[in-house]
Amino acid sequence: MTVMLLVVAAPAAVMAAPASAITLCETPETENNWDLPGLPFTYICEYGYIEHSFQGRGHIFIVDQNSVPLHTWQTSINGPWYESWVGLGGEARSQIYPYNCTYQGRQCLRLEVVGTDGVWYCKWYDAYTVGYWWPSQNEWAYC
Repeated sequence: MTVMLLVVAAPAAVMAAPASAITLCETPETENNWDLPGLPFTYICEYGYIEHSFQGRGHIFIVDQNSVPLHTWQTSINGPWYESWVGLGGEARSQIYPYNCTYQGRQCLRLEVVGTDGVWYCKWYDAYTVGYWWPSQNEWAYC
């Protein structure tokens, strides 16, 4: 089943304490010897700046100030970085958790995140189908 991350408001009677204020950070221009010129971006500090390696290339995941999951990556092993941040769709209420995985004998990248309704959502990147995200670039599936 494919779903978008939606904002779900709980009735006032069951809502917990009000949400705490978020802190905003800027992505560094260099990180762990990765040169990221032109890619600074504001993200939610509490969710972190997530670095991950998949098939020898660096990937960075953040959740921006509007709670949108974003991604950038090296375009080749030890090569330059993609020139911008790319949206992954939906809204997040957690950091993005990347994992390397195998599906039908092929390497894949799995992402997990908590949506605004408190449910875990996932998506997978299959490098062998020319950069294909499942269920899509902007959609997530229930984990």
